[in-house]
Amino acid sequence: RAYIRSLQRHATDRAALRHTLADSGFTIALVPSMPDGNRGIGYLNGLHDGDRYLMPVWGDLYAPLDAAAGDAFTQILDHPTKLIPILSAESQRRGGAVHCSVSAYPELPKVTPKTR
Repeated sequence: RAYIRSLQRHATDRAALRHTLADSGFTIALVPSMPDGNRGIGYLNGLHDGDRYLMPVWGDLYAPLDAAAGDAFTQILDHPTKLIPILSAESQRRGGAVHCSVSAYPELPKVTPKTR
């Protein structure tokens, strides 16, 4: 019973947050996912650079969920935005995905040609 109550409380909290954001002028876009703390499957940890969205995906068993999230992004993002799926199950399992992986990549040193 406690677990069921916690799920209900979580749903109530999400609904309240959606209403607060909408009341503040934000547009709420629902993207299918399976949020569950550190074990969740989400699609928001991607990179959007204007005409492309690098979307984290799981593939295999979760391919239908990946496709549903892709459909949601296609409707949400400015057109034409090309979705580029990036398999990132292992990164998501560790609490990150595409955006986190790119953000953690060190800047490469600038190479200048040597003059003689």
